[in-house]
Amino acid sequence: MITLLLHLFRVLPFLFGSHRQLALENLALRQQLAVYKRTVPRPRLRTTDRLLWAGLARVWARWRQSLVIVTPDTVLRWQQRHFREYWTRLSGIDEVLTAPHSPWQNPFAERLIGSIRRECLNHVLVLGERHLHRILARYFEYYHRTRTHLSLDKDAPDLRPVELSEAGGIVEIPEVGGLHHRYARRAA
Repeated sequence: MITLLLHLFRVLPFLFGSHRQLALENLALRQQLAVYKRTVPRPRLRTTDRLLWAGLARVWARWRQSLVIVTPDTVLRWQQRHFREYWTRLSGIDEVLTAPHSPWQNPFAERLIGSIRRECLNHVLVLGERHLHRILARYFEYYHRTRTHLSLDKDAPDLRPVELSEAGGIVEIPEVGGLHHRYARRAA
């Protein structure tokens, strides 16, 4: 009852203006939503419902005040998920990195794909297939030449020479466009 009165006070200024029909329809819809919210604790929403609210949140400043069926944080999560899915589809990352699961699939390949995603692709916006190939080539070069592996006693697959302290001070060398770094000794 209090909810209905609050809605009535909200639309009261419109009842006497030129938007009378719109205000009455708004009041009726809000009352129905209040009843629905009391009877159904968690309504099922479709993808189109989620996309509608994600879109409204981008173009309408007062979308939070009109939202009844979910919290604003939920709508923001939908926006973020849609954004990630959009860029994943656009860049074709899944097509390059995902293979169908089979009984003989190598667990090493699964770990490698996980490392590529966590250490490289989750931190980069891929702008196309050529860009993806260039990023992956740089990452694989870093992965084999510099990155330490627990299975190799914290060494890289390509053997590296031991650098003695007499070789100079330690300098930082950016790898994979600055996403990772390696350290080497260089003479001053």
